[in-house]
Amino acid sequence: QAHKKFHPGFTRGYIASQAYADKFKNKDIRPKGKKTADFDTKPFTDQYVWLGADAHKKLFDFIDDCETDTTAKVDVFIYDNDHPDVIAAICRIGKQGRLRAIIDNAPLHTKTGAVEITAAKMITDAAATANVKRGCFERFQHNKVFIKSDKNGNAQRVFFGSMNFSIRGLYVQANNVIVVDDPATAQKFKDAFDNAFVNAFTTPAKKEKLNTAKFAAGDFAQGYMALSATDTADLPKFSLALSPHKDSSVSLSPMSDRIRSATSSVLYAVMAPTGSGPVLTSLRALAANPIVFSYGTVETATGLAVQSPNGAMGDVTGFAALTKNVPPPFTAEFAGGAGMHIHNKFVVVDFNGDNPTVFTGSSNLAAGGEQSNGDSLAMIEDAAIANMYAIEAVSQFDHYHYRSAKKAATKSAPLMLWFPGQPKKPSPWWKSYYDKTTIQMRDRCLFAGVSLPPGMEAVKTPDWSSLDKAAGAAAKKKKASSKRTSSKKASSKKTSSKKAASKKASKKKATAGKKTAAKKTAKKGSSKKR
Repeated sequence: QAHKKFHPGFTRGYIASQAYADKFKNKDIRPKGKKTADFDTKPFTDQYVWLGADAHKKLFDFIDDCETDTTAKVDVFIYDNDHPDVIAAICRIGKQGRLRAIIDNAPLHTKTGAVEITAAKMITDAAATANVKRGCFERFQHNKVFIKSDKNGNAQRVFFGSMNFSIRGLYVQANNVIVVDDPATAQKFKDAFDNAFVNAFTTPAKKEKLNTAKFAAGDFAQGYMALSATDTADLPKFSLALSPHKDSSVSLSPMSDRIRSATSSVLYAVMAPTGSGPVLTSLRALAANPIVFSYGTVETATGLAVQSPNGAMGDVTGFAALTKNVPPPFTAEFAGGAGMHIHNKFVVVDFNGDNPTVFTGSSNLAAGGEQSNGDSLAMIEDAAIANMYAIEAVSQFDHYHYRSAKKAATKSAPLMLWFPGQPKKPSPWWKSYYDKTTIQMRDRCLFAGVSLPPGMEAVKTPDWSSLDKAAGAAAKKKKASSKRTSSKKASSKKTSSKKAASKKASKKKATAGKKTAAKKTAKKGSSKKR
């Protein structure tokens, strides 16, 4: 840790690992049966501490500080939230009249059986309805933030990042968080919270919504706010962007420009690489500049294309647990259940260059999200921080790359480590690291800190305008296709509705006819009887 008031932290993110299999015998991380908001977490303590690592410690240290300082006021932005200990702590603070909360109410948090329904009720009961808003912006309230203020409401410190306050967020997924003990930074988050809280309105359907337009008009939503202009002992040089924005370019264009001007490397961990916007377009097109070494981790192996200098597909890997054809001495691993595993959203540019930069936060780095979601995105220009995130990127990549390669293994041809004299494997593993036509050559030179050989330094200038144009056209096509699909569904629904109504009317008519006929028969019978 290089700064006194700026502290990044990471979850371990390796529930699918040999270490977890050896250490905890692939034990589950919650009780069997129906999920609840108040199960006893004590039996899982050792697992939680190991899996949550430094991010776990930072979250609960921050919460403890908010509880211990009984004069403090606490504001919390919540997305996923099913961790009993977090819910209980929020409720305790709420009962003391020191809490305000904004809780997302997207469909996944309001569907039948969602733990978030119970959690929201517990928090509302504890803090009182006036202090809790349950709503979303145009799409999601996607922030995961705690803000601590003094008794007069002056912001003091803030906790934010990609990690949700959930069992999966802390103990299954790869996530990162940042604690900033700086009043100016905390105040920006508080200003955003105040705006969202005060301007929450009710739709005709009486469903809480957050006012996207009023938020996007706020000073804090106009682009990156410089919170530390230079690197100091307390803080790195960094800026902050808070969404939703009127225009996604205010947050994504500076990031894309930095990626496009990279001179040595771009490393990343991206949850969902299939969205639109300049950042994801830039990551997909890095192959156009052969001087830049890039690789990273995504949730699936599709959607993000990175190529090596010779044009061959480079290394992009997704999540995969070892579950079958596992060669000794390895053992089968625990996948951690359904849902995302690589939940990080960070990009590191030129970690060992003249201007090392990290972009990170809760943002999924797509244009739609930056205009429709409540999110944070920090730009940190600091060598020490860039190195921390670069190490995390490489650690994740190495861990999951093996699991990705393992998919090709069979019982008859297991994946094996190279050894001298290995049959049918005459070339040692390290040979490609001295081959100018492979990405491994750049890998070795980058991390060994040595210059690239002559002939490898030629820069091919990418035609970014063409790439942007193509990406824009693809996004429009996708949107049009989506509209057509929605229209077809609506039309189909309307037709079905008409058919159902017609059928109902016919049935009603037939029933009425039968009743009339029955009445006539009854009348006739009655007449005969008299």
